[in-house]
Order: sequence, then C-alpha cells, then structure tokens
Amino acid sequence: MKDCAMIHIQASCASEKETSLKTDRFSSRDAAHSSLQVGLIGCGGFVRGNHLPNLAKEPGFVIRAICDLNAAVLAPLQSKYDPNYVTQDAEKLIRDPSIDLILIGTKPDARLPLIRAAVNAGKAVFVEKPLGTDWEETREILRIFRARPTPCMVGLNRPYSRIMQEVKRIFSRHRRGPTLISYRIVCEDILWPEHHRQTLRSGQSTILHEICHIFDLLNWLTDSLPETIYAVGGRSDNNLMTLTYPNETQATIISGGCGTEGFPKEQMEIFTNHGVIRMNEFVELNVAQIPGEEDQFFPVKFNPRGPLDGFTEASLRKALKAARQGLTPEQIAVGYYYDVRVWVDKGHREEIRWLRDCLLEKKPIPTNEVRGAQSVFLALKALESLKSGQVVPLDWTALMKL
Repeated sequence: MKDCAMIHIQASCASEKETSLKTDRFSSRDAAHSSLQVGLIGCGGFVRGNHLPNLAKEPGFVIRAICDLNAAVLAPLQSKYDPNYVTQDAEKLIRDPSIDLILIGTKPDARLPLIRAAVNAGKAVFVEKPLGTDWEETREILRIFRARPTPCMVGLNRPYSRIMQEVKRIFSRHRRGPTLISYRIVCEDILWPEHHRQTLRSGQSTILHEICHIFDLLNWLTDSLPETIYAVGGRSDNNLMTLTYPNETQATIISGGCGTEGFPKEQMEIFTNHGVIRMNEFVELNVAQIPGEEDQFFPVKFNPRGPLDGFTEASLRKALKAARQGLTPEQIAVGYYYDVRVWVDKGHREEIRWLRDCLLEKKPIPTNEVRGAQSVFLALKALESLKSGQVVPLDWTALMKL
C-alpha cells in the first residue's frame, strides 16, 4: 500500500514539475487576450459531435486547420467551422508554425506516430483515450513526453463534469471507514458505429477502449491507486470488475453493451460513513444522511425538444426511451445521433476549458499522460485477470520503468 501511494505522489509531483517546463511556448501570452490556434487530426463522429463544436464555442480557441483521411468529411467541416484550411495531410498541420495545439482524435492504433511528431514539433497535445493499445506502446508514449516535456491532456473527461466535481467534494468531506463504490456503465451495442464493432471483432475490448474512463474516475475520486483487480465476463464486452483500494475501499464496475439507449447509461453509488451519494446519468445527484447536503440537479448539454435544465433521472429516462423508439434504420446505420436525443454533460466542454486555462496560465494539466497511462495499465491488468480467472495484484512500479 505504501509503495502504491508513494508512486502516485511521485507521478503527480513529477507531472507538476514538468508542466512548469512544458508551458514555455505559452508563457509570453496574456491569458485574458490570447487564443490558442488548434489543428485537429481525425474527425470521426465523436470529434464532430463533441470537440469541434466545443472548440468553436469556447473563447480562447481558434480552429486553424482540420485534417482527416476521408475527403468527404472535410468539405462540410470547412463550411461549418471556416478553418484556414482543411487537408488529408497530417504532417502539414504538425509543421504549421502557427498551430499551438494538436488534437488527435484518430483511431487508437494510429496515434503513436502523430504524438511523436507533434511533440518533436513543440506542440501541445490533446489525445483521445485510450492513450495506448498495449503496454509497450503506452510506455513509448510516456518516454516521448519525458524526453521532451510537452503539455498533454488525455480525453478522460468525467472528472471535469460539474456533477462529478460535486460528488468528489461531498465524498472527500464525508468519507470515513469502510467504503463501497458501484459504477454501472451499460449501453446498446447494436447501435455502436461499425468501426467500434470491428475493433471488438479484432480481439480488443471495451475494458480498454471505454472503461479506462471509469478507472481514471475512481482513482481521481479516491485520491489513490488500487492494489488488486479482478474481472469476469465476456471476451470483448459485458464484464464485472472489482478493485481493492487502500483505506478499506472496494469498487465494482458493471460494464456492458447488452442494455438499451432508451435507458440512462451510467450510475454511481457510494456508501461510506453510513451515508449515501448517488450520481444518476449526470443529471441528478442524490444524498442520504450526509449533514448539510441536499439533492442537486444538473442541466443536460443538448436537448432537441426544449430547455436544458429541469431534468430528473425519471424525465431523462422518458426522453431517452422516446428517442430510442424513434430511431430510423438510417440513423442506426450511422451510429451517432447527436441531433435527435438528449445528451448529458459528461465534462467534454469543461475539459477543453481546463486545457485552455492550464496552457495559458502555466498550470499542471490534471488528466495528463501519466493519468492516461495509469488507466491503460488498469485496463490491461483487468484483461489479464479476465484471461486467468484470478485476482491480479497491481505493481505500480511498472509505470516508472521506462
């Protein structure tokens, strides 16, 4: 336990020290009057539905260039966002001296050479999760950032959401003694985009591609790293995982694609000090027997039929059910329906704001490459447990052996 805690502290301290060196490129800027020039590489449905609109709306960013291998994607993005240029040549963006930040939203197996090139060009990097597809690739990415310190944010967005910030505030104040945490993240796999289905058919798992989010969230929430992990379930999806943390804390994750988009995807329940904290799909926060705290409600980020606030878990459930029943075969074939259903606020825009402020104000980036590597490490150890059927002890010194 002591070794795990010490490595976590060392990693955090190293991150803060390195970040002070990393932001020299931005040190001469006036944070109140500066804009970061952004180049995006890889513009699939997730980037088009989240990062591009958030960058366009958020002060402090200018979308200078957009790159994708699919020329058919570029024309509508050129019209909608009016960048200086669009291109199918990623090297053109990386060589562009005006670009401060490279956002990499490609498939995971294409990211390593892009990260290397962006770091060598002195650009700040935002890279979507997971940071790597295996441990050797992840370690190589860590080596790249350690050899040439450069600002990095990994797209682990949930801790930035307003509701999770409140969950942690309440939990940190109330936590005492034995603690149980349950996190459920279950959706509908028949609606996934085809490229994601192909990824799973190739032998990869949602534990790496999706649950890295939840591993990072639990580490952040508990301010610690787990000591063991145990996983059961399907080869690529539909799994149960148990993590043992220090300080009498146990966490379970229910992950799957056997549910429906017509029901809230995520819920977290925390039991500690004879009180309860429950997060319902990022709109409703319930508390029980925690002095000074009351239930809270949070607006959604998009609602095609009305206002963003006023949602409860029950009303969100009703809206999701209606949206699922109304999906057409054409919409299902596309796999993303950002314009027809309610979308809850999981912190995507907030993480972009944090990134802007960290770069311009020379502050450490919370979800940096170390946090990204920790979440990959846990995913790979969960897959090891899944294969062996055994509880896997976690030796965090592997992160330091580069």
